[in-house]
Amino acid sequence: MNAASTLNFTATASTAARQNIYGTLNYTSAAQIQFGVLDLRGQLNAQNAGSDTNAGIIIAGASTVSNGGYFTVKGALRVNGATLTVAADAGQSTLSHYSVQYMGRLYLINGGLVLNRADAFVTNDTTPAKLLFQGSNTVASNADNFFDVFYYVYDGTSVNLTIADGTVFGIAAFSKPGATVFEDGVSLVINDFDDGKFFAKSKTVFSGLTITAITKDSVVHNFDELEWVAGTFQGANGYYLNLAAIPEPSTWAAVLGVVAIAAAVCRRRK
Repeated sequence: MNAASTLNFTATASTAARQNIYGTLNYTSAAQIQFGVLDLRGQLNAQNAGSDTNAGIIIAGASTVSNGGYFTVKGALRVNGATLTVAADAGQSTLSHYSVQYMGRLYLINGGLVLNRADAFVTNDTTPAKLLFQGSNTVASNADNFFDVFYYVYDGTSVNLTIADGTVFGIAAFSKPGATVFEDGVSLVINDFDDGKFFAKSKTVFSGLTITAITKDSVVHNFDELEWVAGTFQGANGYYLNLAAIPEPSTWAAVLGVVAIAAAVCRRRK
């Protein structure tokens, strides 16, 4: 499927072969379309695919978006057991709202996502796209990106997130399905952690979500060693996740001095 110009495609498609799209491919069928290895340097439109399901386009092999290429998908773009890389020179992809339930979303199932482009995904009303996870997933963000919800679909889901120096990865909130209780728990590990890299509009962390930060020198910090610090990102008010401040030795000495004086006063009164 080497589209060098414009191709209107109506047949149901599912292929593991490499597909190169350098022009415009308009997929008009209501069935989902699945690609193995996809090299997208043009425009891939799927406005009817998936009907009222949660994926219009499924990526099942190592795929790349580059040279101004982008997706326009109604519903969701799903990455199954593969890695999708968005190059710095890619266009901005739009994940349109299909219904109240199936809003524009990027759905990783044991998948990987490499974001070399800033704000790589938005919805049709230009709000941030939703980012959903199931299974074991990796995200590498090498440019400023902002998503709506960071959504854990099922129990046991894990996300390993790496954020490049000098960039920010932002979300509106952590989320999960309604009143779902995760008995095994879900997790977020932030690699190469440093202050000011991870931003959230809401600092609420639901029960069952474990957040761990690992610095470049491989020091592991649990969530109770971190703190939310108020700030702004892309015009939104929220919080940056930072390492909790550790008192300087002089501060500890002052505190201990006050305690010693108080203890001495108590002894004299007795």
